Amino acid sequence: MKKVRMLLPRDFCALRENLGDIIRERRLAYENGTGLSQQELADIAGIRRESLSRIESGRRWPSYDALYQIMGVLSLEWHDIAHKGVSERPARLYASERRQDLGSALRAGRLKEGLTLQELARRTGLSASQLSRLERSQSVRSGLLKMIDPGKPVRPGEPPDPVFQFVHPELARLVKSGMMISKGHRT
Repeated sequence: MKKVRMLLPRDFCALRENLGDIIRERRLAYENGTGLSQQELADIAGIRRESLSRIESGRRWPSYDALYQIMGVLSLEWHDIAHKGVSERPARLYASERRQDLGSALRAGRLKEGLTLQELARRTGLSASQLSRLERSQSVRSGLLKMIDPGKPVRPGEPPDPVFQFVHPELARLVKSGMMISKGHRT
């Protein structure tokens, strides 16, 4: 599988090469061995069963949101699935939790209204790839985001966790619509 830069927390450099095996083993051992089917875990993660199959067989990397959901269900921590250290190819640090929530809420709002990325692109005048990056919180310096509060560090020694909002009215509306869905899905 092609090496890609992943969204990772600070001090982690890459997902483990056997991530698919780790997920499959935890899925099968879920609830003291009763296990989850691929379809059940895929439904929770918001992906297709075929995508989970590709992830478990090592042919595909999961998106941040899918990985976040899988980690929550299977009680996985970053140290279980990622290498600590510095990479020869620097990892993209994952956006703050608030930025992740904003991207997840945008996706939830879009899906709630039954819109594809292409349909939303036509509505907003943005490209589908730019919208996809916003949903995955990978547009770090986007002019579509406005900081409304510089925030404070979550823990000592960490950078502040600022609060952002979309300046584009359609994106702001979809975030508002999707915020309850994405927050409820993550708890």
